[in-house]
Amino acid sequence: MDKRRVCITLILVGLGIAACIFSSLRSGKEPIEIEMPASSSQDVSQTENAGISQETSRCFPVYICGEVCFPGIYEVEDSVYLFELIDMAGGLTDKADAAHIDMVYRIMEEESIYIPSLEDDDSASGSGVIRIPSKEENGPQEESGKVNINTADEQQLSTLSGIGEKTAQKIVNYREENGPFMTTEDLMKVPGIGESKYAAIKDSIYV
Repeated sequence: MDKRRVCITLILVGLGIAACIFSSLRSGKEPIEIEMPASSSQDVSQTENAGISQETSRCFPVYICGEVCFPGIYEVEDSVYLFELIDMAGGLTDKADAAHIDMVYRIMEEESIYIPSLEDDDSASGSGVIRIPSKEENGPQEESGKVNINTADEQQLSTLSGIGEKTAQKIVNYREENGPFMTTEDLMKVPGIGESKYAAIKDSIYV
């Protein structure tokens, strides 16, 4: 009977010691921290920046003519460089005055650009490119309803009195081959446009 009591006592003491050890270990356990991988936070930041960039960027048309392989109107992104626009237009021709062209000229808005040839007098001044004034730069000459003969396409030119599709095409071809019109009177250099036809449309056009 005494041995049985001793055994029970020892068991109870052992259980008490085990409970104390377990309690101390549990109370001293540090909390587990979970950290987000650095790459995940970077990906989120890059995604947000990409979204901001897409919202702020814009596209607009620019007309380039003169000594480029494929003159025309091109949609460009904001702050595009001239050399990028020239690449879009097929590059320079052999007649282009490449030594005087400012390839890093930055295009910030809608405009028309003429690339001069070696024979152009303007290239000697070192200007590099001849900018055709936009509507905002034309001042008093700009009027509602007038057509800019340097930037208008065939459809817009066809709205002029006495100018059909064929004549409009001739105007565009002349402009691409010879550069922008410096004055509205230069329109009479286009085959098929004489003094009478010019007189009928002179009040409806500008450069």
